[in-house]
Amino acid sequence: MMDRIKYVVIENTFSGEEIFLFSPCINHREFANRIGGQVVSAGFVGHSSKTRCGLYPYGESVSLKLSSRPTEDQRLLDSMFKKEY
Repeated sequence: MMDRIKYVVIENTFSGEEIFLFSPCINHREFANRIGGQVVSAGFVGHSSKTRCGLYPYGESVSLKLSSRPTEDQRLLDSMFKKEY
């Protein structure tokens, strides 16, 4: 079984909210501490043929005590993997 990809969304003063995808081997809190900034959501990324980018956010981070935000985090994923047509 393939491990789930983790993510955090961090708000910083320069670029607003940014989503970061990372290895399931790293703890959400540990990754967020390395990046710095205000963490606003966290969870996992799954595959879906129903979204624009083929991915969707879900779940929560136990170490950060934060959940995913389906609408806002999906928008960030879509913009990260936007396709030019």
